[in-house]
Amino acid sequence: DMVRHVLLNQLIPSLRSNRLGIVTYAGTAFDQAYLTDDYKALSWVVQDGMTMSSAPGEGSCMADALLLACKYFDIDSPANHQRIIVLFSDGGTDDKEEELDKAFAACARRNIKVMVVGLGKAQPSAIPVAQLAANDRLKMEGETVLRINGETVMTARDDATLTKLAARLNGTYIRLNSGDDFQMVPLDFELEASTRTAYRELFRYPLLLGLVALMLAYAVVRSPRNPLARESSN
Repeated sequence: DMVRHVLLNQLIPSLRSNRLGIVTYAGTAFDQAYLTDDYKALSWVVQDGMTMSSAPGEGSCMADALLLACKYFDIDSPANHQRIIVLFSDGGTDDKEEELDKAFAACARRNIKVMVVGLGKAQPSAIPVAQLAANDRLKMEGETVLRINGETVMTARDDATLTKLAARLNGTYIRLNSGDDFQMVPLDFELEASTRTAYRELFRYPLLLGLVALMLAYAVVRSPRNPLARESSN
């Protein structure tokens, strides 16, 4: 819910005239929305399509998410454009160090600026079953908090891990306690506007005018009251 709030009220409004894509991740990364400037469609995806179970699998495969975001840029973003990844996480990851190193190197090669946004409570807390996706709630029938193998699953924001993660990405870390804590300013985000000369083909208009004039001239020549028309018929 916090990510949804930030996307709808902070990120999308601040990125007008730019393109935004969304990658969700759990056991693997998922193509939630490709880079687009259609914010109306993007807002619908955020409100209705982005759920806790939209990304398949269990866990937190952050490296897959970063690599998929890099592919977005490779496909739809010119190399001279400014590229930014805003990574939302509570600090938990199931990736091996070599997998994270590969993802970090991919971001560095593309000169991608990264903002790491920390989510969750500072103190460990249980995950209410009521907040799980519908299919996960069915598995936990009769339980009030999430349990795996009889043990209660605890979650918390790991600020130490997230700070190190931002440093390794040469990025910025923001601890998010409320939606108002998020700002694009720490990234030194710059909007660049450019103009170019465009040409519009107008040949069809004089061509149409000439065709109309030709038809009118033909009609006048063939008119019965036209002397030239009577002479030709005699």
